[in-house]
Amino acid sequence: MKKFATHLGMLLLTLLLIATVFDLAFTQVYLNSRPRTKTQYLMQLKDKHIDYIFLGSSRSRDNISPDLIKAETGKTALNLGIYACRPDDLYLQLKLLLNNGVTFDKIFIQLDYTYSDSLPSNIVGSEALPYIHTSAVVEKHVKENNPKFYSYYYIPFYRYIDNSYSIGFRNTFLTLFVKKDFNFDNGYEAQQKPFSDFKFPLPEKITATNPVVEKMRQSCAQKKLNVVFFNAPYCDNLSDYDYTEQLKRKVPELRDYSKAIKGNHYFTDCLHLNAEGSEMFTRLLIRDHMSAKTN
Repeated sequence: MKKFATHLGMLLLTLLLIATVFDLAFTQVYLNSRPRTKTQYLMQLKDKHIDYIFLGSSRSRDNISPDLIKAETGKTALNLGIYACRPDDLYLQLKLLLNNGVTFDKIFIQLDYTYSDSLPSNIVGSEALPYIHTSAVVEKHVKENNPKFYSYYYIPFYRYIDNSYSIGFRNTFLTLFVKKDFNFDNGYEAQQKPFSDFKFPLPEKITATNPVVEKMRQSCAQKKLNVVFFNAPYCDNLSDYDYTEQLKRKVPELRDYSKAIKGNHYFTDCLHLNAEGSEMFTRLLIRDHMSAKTN
């Protein structure tokens, strides 16, 4: 029995050592490699001024062109929209920007049908886990919002295994060895696909309040940030169920662009604009919120 316990102890110690080595190696890859994701780019973005910054989901990523903003206004812009982002992702992005000394004239934060989602950050939060020991912002955010914080923080390599879809072996390998250049200074991804009328009704009901959104709004007010909460256009035949009107009652300062673009030929689906539609939407934002270019 004593021999068995000794062997078991040695096995566990060996596994712990291997996990620690992998943890340190993976972490160094994410700390020191060129970014492959917008989260990695954001972690390395420090002490820089950008005139206009956009936070949101793919409904920001695909719909807003920083290059057009620069051409029309002479101002810099950055699109940090990420597919499937939820409010908690956006709040973490905002905190990282402020902590990293990134300043801006105005920040645009997309709110729409995800208002009812108060779950922990699922994109930015998982992609930021390699920095849990090196970034006080990431550590505090995960501790306050993710029930797995202590497991991630104290068990070597567990955060990489548990989030293998975003920071596991495949993505770490690609980050280390595939030296592809990603243009994060723009962040816009124009879509050219023909319109696909998949059925996507907005929720019939809205949650009474979203604590993450309220914290974000309060933080913006306390720091006196020039913030525009907005929603992006929907196609003509999206089932609304009065959701947008309910959202405007929750967030009275919301700039509603849900019906700003008419015609399904400007969309790739009911949630995303094509390149022509995104140009129209970007020009609307320029008209409503940005200074004209001066010579």
